[in-house]
Amino acid sequence: MRELNDPTVQSWLSFREVGRLKGAVMTTKTQRLVSSRAVCLIALVLSMVSVSKVTAQTSGAMQGNIRDTSAGVLPGVIVTVTHVDTASSLVAVSDARGNYEISGLNAGEYDVSALLPGFRSEPFTVTVTAGQTTTRDLILTIAPLAETVIVTRTDQQLSSIPQSVSVVQRDQIEFAQRRTSLDEALRGIPGLFVQNRRNYGLSGGIGLSIRAPQPRFGLRGLAIIQDGIPITTADGTTEPGNVDLGSVGRIDVVRGPSSVLYGNSAGGVLNMETTFDTSRPLTLTSDIQFGSYGYNRQQMRADGGNDSTQFMASVSRFATEGFRQNSAAKITQANTVVRHELSASTEIRGVFNLYDAPFAESSSFLNEATARAEPVRSSTGGCLSGACLARGVALSRHWGEGTTQGQGGLTLEHRFSDTQLFRATGWGMWRQLDAIGAFQNIELNRGGFGFRSEYLGGTQVGSIGVEWATGFDVASQNDDRKEFSQVPPGTPGGESTNGKLRVDQTEDVLSAGPFAQVTIVPTDRVALTAGFRRERRRPPRRCAPQPLRRGRSRSVYLQVARGRPT
Repeated sequence: MRELNDPTVQSWLSFREVGRLKGAVMTTKTQRLVSSRAVCLIALVLSMVSVSKVTAQTSGAMQGNIRDTSAGVLPGVIVTVTHVDTASSLVAVSDARGNYEISGLNAGEYDVSALLPGFRSEPFTVTVTAGQTTTRDLILTIAPLAETVIVTRTDQQLSSIPQSVSVVQRDQIEFAQRRTSLDEALRGIPGLFVQNRRNYGLSGGIGLSIRAPQPRFGLRGLAIIQDGIPITTADGTTEPGNVDLGSVGRIDVVRGPSSVLYGNSAGGVLNMETTFDTSRPLTLTSDIQFGSYGYNRQQMRADGGNDSTQFMASVSRFATEGFRQNSAAKITQANTVVRHELSASTEIRGVFNLYDAPFAESSSFLNEATARAEPVRSSTGGCLSGACLARGVALSRHWGEGTTQGQGGLTLEHRFSDTQLFRATGWGMWRQLDAIGAFQNIELNRGGFGFRSEYLGGTQVGSIGVEWATGFDVASQNDDRKEFSQVPPGTPGGESTNGKLRVDQTEDVLSAGPFAQVTIVPTDRVALTAGFRRERRRPPRRCAPQPLRRGRSRSVYLQVARGRPT
């Protein structure tokens, strides 16, 4: 079991990795582990030890050293061996000297692959003999920057894009990650500020920003898209805590203005895609984790399909009591993606996701050290500071929120040729929020829908290459918001109830407009990109009589890239 520095989970264990990482020492700091679970775990470990002594005589092993083309050792390489007949796999990680070893292999043929970000290795097959150790050294080459990113809407090569783009692959998302929140996969990306306050009662507590100040609530200036369906709403806000990282296969991060293609709220773009495992008609994958402070997570994922149809369905449940008082949460997520080829040039893709958190507690905004450092109470028990008052209110009134959100959409894509593509996407969403705040309770019902059509193409005019993208966007959002005065609970730890209705308002947001982008490549070293977007935006319309103001926004840019495209 790995130990994490995150105070939320001091230790966790993924049963999917049990028996695959050689020499793993399983320890835990779980404070409230039930004695029966401990007995079962000890019995399981003892049985695994006894079995290993018996199988060691009839099984083989594989070892070797991993280096790059310049003979430098490569630590941290993930080596996976898969039995050709049974499809069972074992995994090892190279140490600081580049050495790896996998034992307990049944006799037979194995497919071997090595993974390290930034490097490439060709898979190969080895034969393992019982009672013997097979030695196979590996040499990894530097991977070329020839990946294609679709976040730019024009399917360009990563090495030739005149923007800062980072790609996070599925293996990077899975390895050494709990996969409970989006921020885990985005740490370390230059120019991207990521913060997780671990406050699930405050919209998940996740903050993301690209080269800009971070808003206190929600997320603005960053567009998030999942399988072609925008998670960002019409008013430009995004709830990143609703993303199920366990079902994401790839993330493209574009740092820089993308308002022409994605609207005026797109100061950057996160495009998430689902990958399909079609190695067999149906593949079931389970992931079970547990740790301290009541942490546990279970996920079941199903992949499969054939040449014409692919699908992925994932259900996960996450629960924690929190390392702070009044910070417990239970979250259930479901995601389904289906892709079907209607013909050789036409395909349709459907997406549906659900996020349900019945009630996530929210601790006070003050950390424990700050609260203890201030003179909190008088000799009679009264509060003497704002820290004392804020913490007392948070705990006595049981702050938190309950959220249910669903989203679905369909995408139709038709290729007229290798360089001509038409794509149309329609989607809808709803969100229900019940929040107990500082001194008032909020009820929010949100609904929205959108449509997008686009035409992508390219041609060659003499020696000059021309690419273009043009289309039309429309997005609508309706919010029904009520605010009530708060009646504190009668007993500590109970939930506050609604008092007098203070605010009753309805907000409507509509955003629509055409866009166009053209890229001209006169030489293999120079590319010129120009874009234009005209967007008509109707600001929120509230129940109170106010003049209705309509706005227009225009986005125009010109980019010149100079380099040597691959």
